[in-house]
Amino acid sequence: MDNHYIGVDIGTTGVKAVVFDQEGTERFKAYETYPMRSPTPDAAEQDANLIYEKTMGVLEQALAFLADEGTRVRAVSFSSAMHSMMCVDESGEPLTQLITWADKRSAKETKALQQTERGQDFYERTGTPIHPMSPFAKLVWMNDHQAPLLEKTAKIVGIKEYILFKLFGEFVMDESIASATGLMNIHTREWDEDIAAYAGISLEQLPTLVPTSYTFYREETPYIIGASDGVLSNLGVGAIDEGEVALTIGTSAAIRSASRAPHVDAKGRTFCYLLTDDLWIIGGPINNGGIALQWVVEELIKDDTMTSENATEAAISLAERVPAGSNGLLFLPFLTGERAPLWNPEATASYIGLTRTHTREDMIRAALEGVTFNIYSVLLALQELIGVPNAIYASGGFSRSETWKQMAADIFDQPLHFSPSYESSAFGAVILSMYTLGDIEQLSHFKNRKTREETVVPDATTATTYRDYSSLYLELIRSLSPHYERLYRLQQAAATSR
Repeated sequence: MDNHYIGVDIGTTGVKAVVFDQEGTERFKAYETYPMRSPTPDAAEQDANLIYEKTMGVLEQALAFLADEGTRVRAVSFSSAMHSMMCVDESGEPLTQLITWADKRSAKETKALQQTERGQDFYERTGTPIHPMSPFAKLVWMNDHQAPLLEKTAKIVGIKEYILFKLFGEFVMDESIASATGLMNIHTREWDEDIAAYAGISLEQLPTLVPTSYTFYREETPYIIGASDGVLSNLGVGAIDEGEVALTIGTSAAIRSASRAPHVDAKGRTFCYLLTDDLWIIGGPINNGGIALQWVVEELIKDDTMTSENATEAAISLAERVPAGSNGLLFLPFLTGERAPLWNPEATASYIGLTRTHTREDMIRAALEGVTFNIYSVLLALQELIGVPNAIYASGGFSRSETWKQMAADIFDQPLHFSPSYESSAFGAVILSMYTLGDIEQLSHFKNRKTREETVVPDATTATTYRDYSSLYLELIRSLSPHYERLYRLQQAAATSR
């Protein structure tokens, strides 16, 4: 009987369970969404119990599919979004909502720490940039504003740890997720006592660290703890050799490369997270990926007669009519602040060069280009650590758009290699489970399946055009950066007076 594997990917906006066969072919997918709540403008919280219920729902659908097929479930493995955090009591009951990476309440604390030698030291120890996204930053804020709550907290966990506790009764965190908390020393691979103390917690309040191969059992089926979605995406697309880069554009976006040793950036611009004992992923995350397209769709396209899917297709069709460079219109896509390359939660979006002659078609294309210019700017920072990549493997929702794929290839001025499966993180989780169980000998087992790839080659003329625009884009974000704090204060004042 053929083996089948389930990769469960717990994301920011939804959870999916994806079934793959032993050849790596996707057979089935179940998907459920859940909302984000913002009780204040800077807060970004979710209901952990709802996410648990949705996770169990998609997992049960995947198991039911395999039962109907009469097929063996060889293993279940987990991928999860990074940087989520919640406080629980000794019985595992939530004391807080799940605070996500998008929460910006610690902006004041992190901004102050960013400018200090201590902040740089913390970054170099942990590989996690000083930014409100990290659980470390959230704890610093909580220690300042909710210290009594923090004192009665038994354990501090993320969403995957909460779900696994409810399933298996253990408070454990894989080293991949832990390396993105800002609390784990990536050189010793242990919780950092000094950093924990700065955040106002004890090491006893943190879960037990375990490798990404750590295995639970449920009805004799192995459940592999897995890793974070970012590093697993690298594994899923095959970008695990030095010199190879993974590009992902979904709701947010990221660009990452593999390394056999941990690396940090002297300027604090990139992260360094663990995948396995001897494999690290370095790169930069971007807040504003597909969310920028979603914004222009909602504001410029969608009406009551259109579904979101149809409106998105209409927006892409309009963008196709516009030449590269959007007729001299640039979009800085910082709709939700920004992580890389600015690491500034106060950054805001803007159109630059807007005139009466510009149309909504120009504005839509400029938004797509702005997202892509921003990701390219992160690659430029990454190149200072790894050199010019020899291959770029791409995945994520933008892969569904021929226009956006070609745009990215032209802006990067390099061929982009795409896999037919958009579920790179879930597939990475499955590959990790296969490797853990000895079903494959190397993590690179599926790497050279060339028949499953599509390569998009840059157009030389368009790439030359984009070179000028990307240079201008970089100059603009540098020149505007000093003004974001003042604008942010004005916006906060306006929001308060409504």
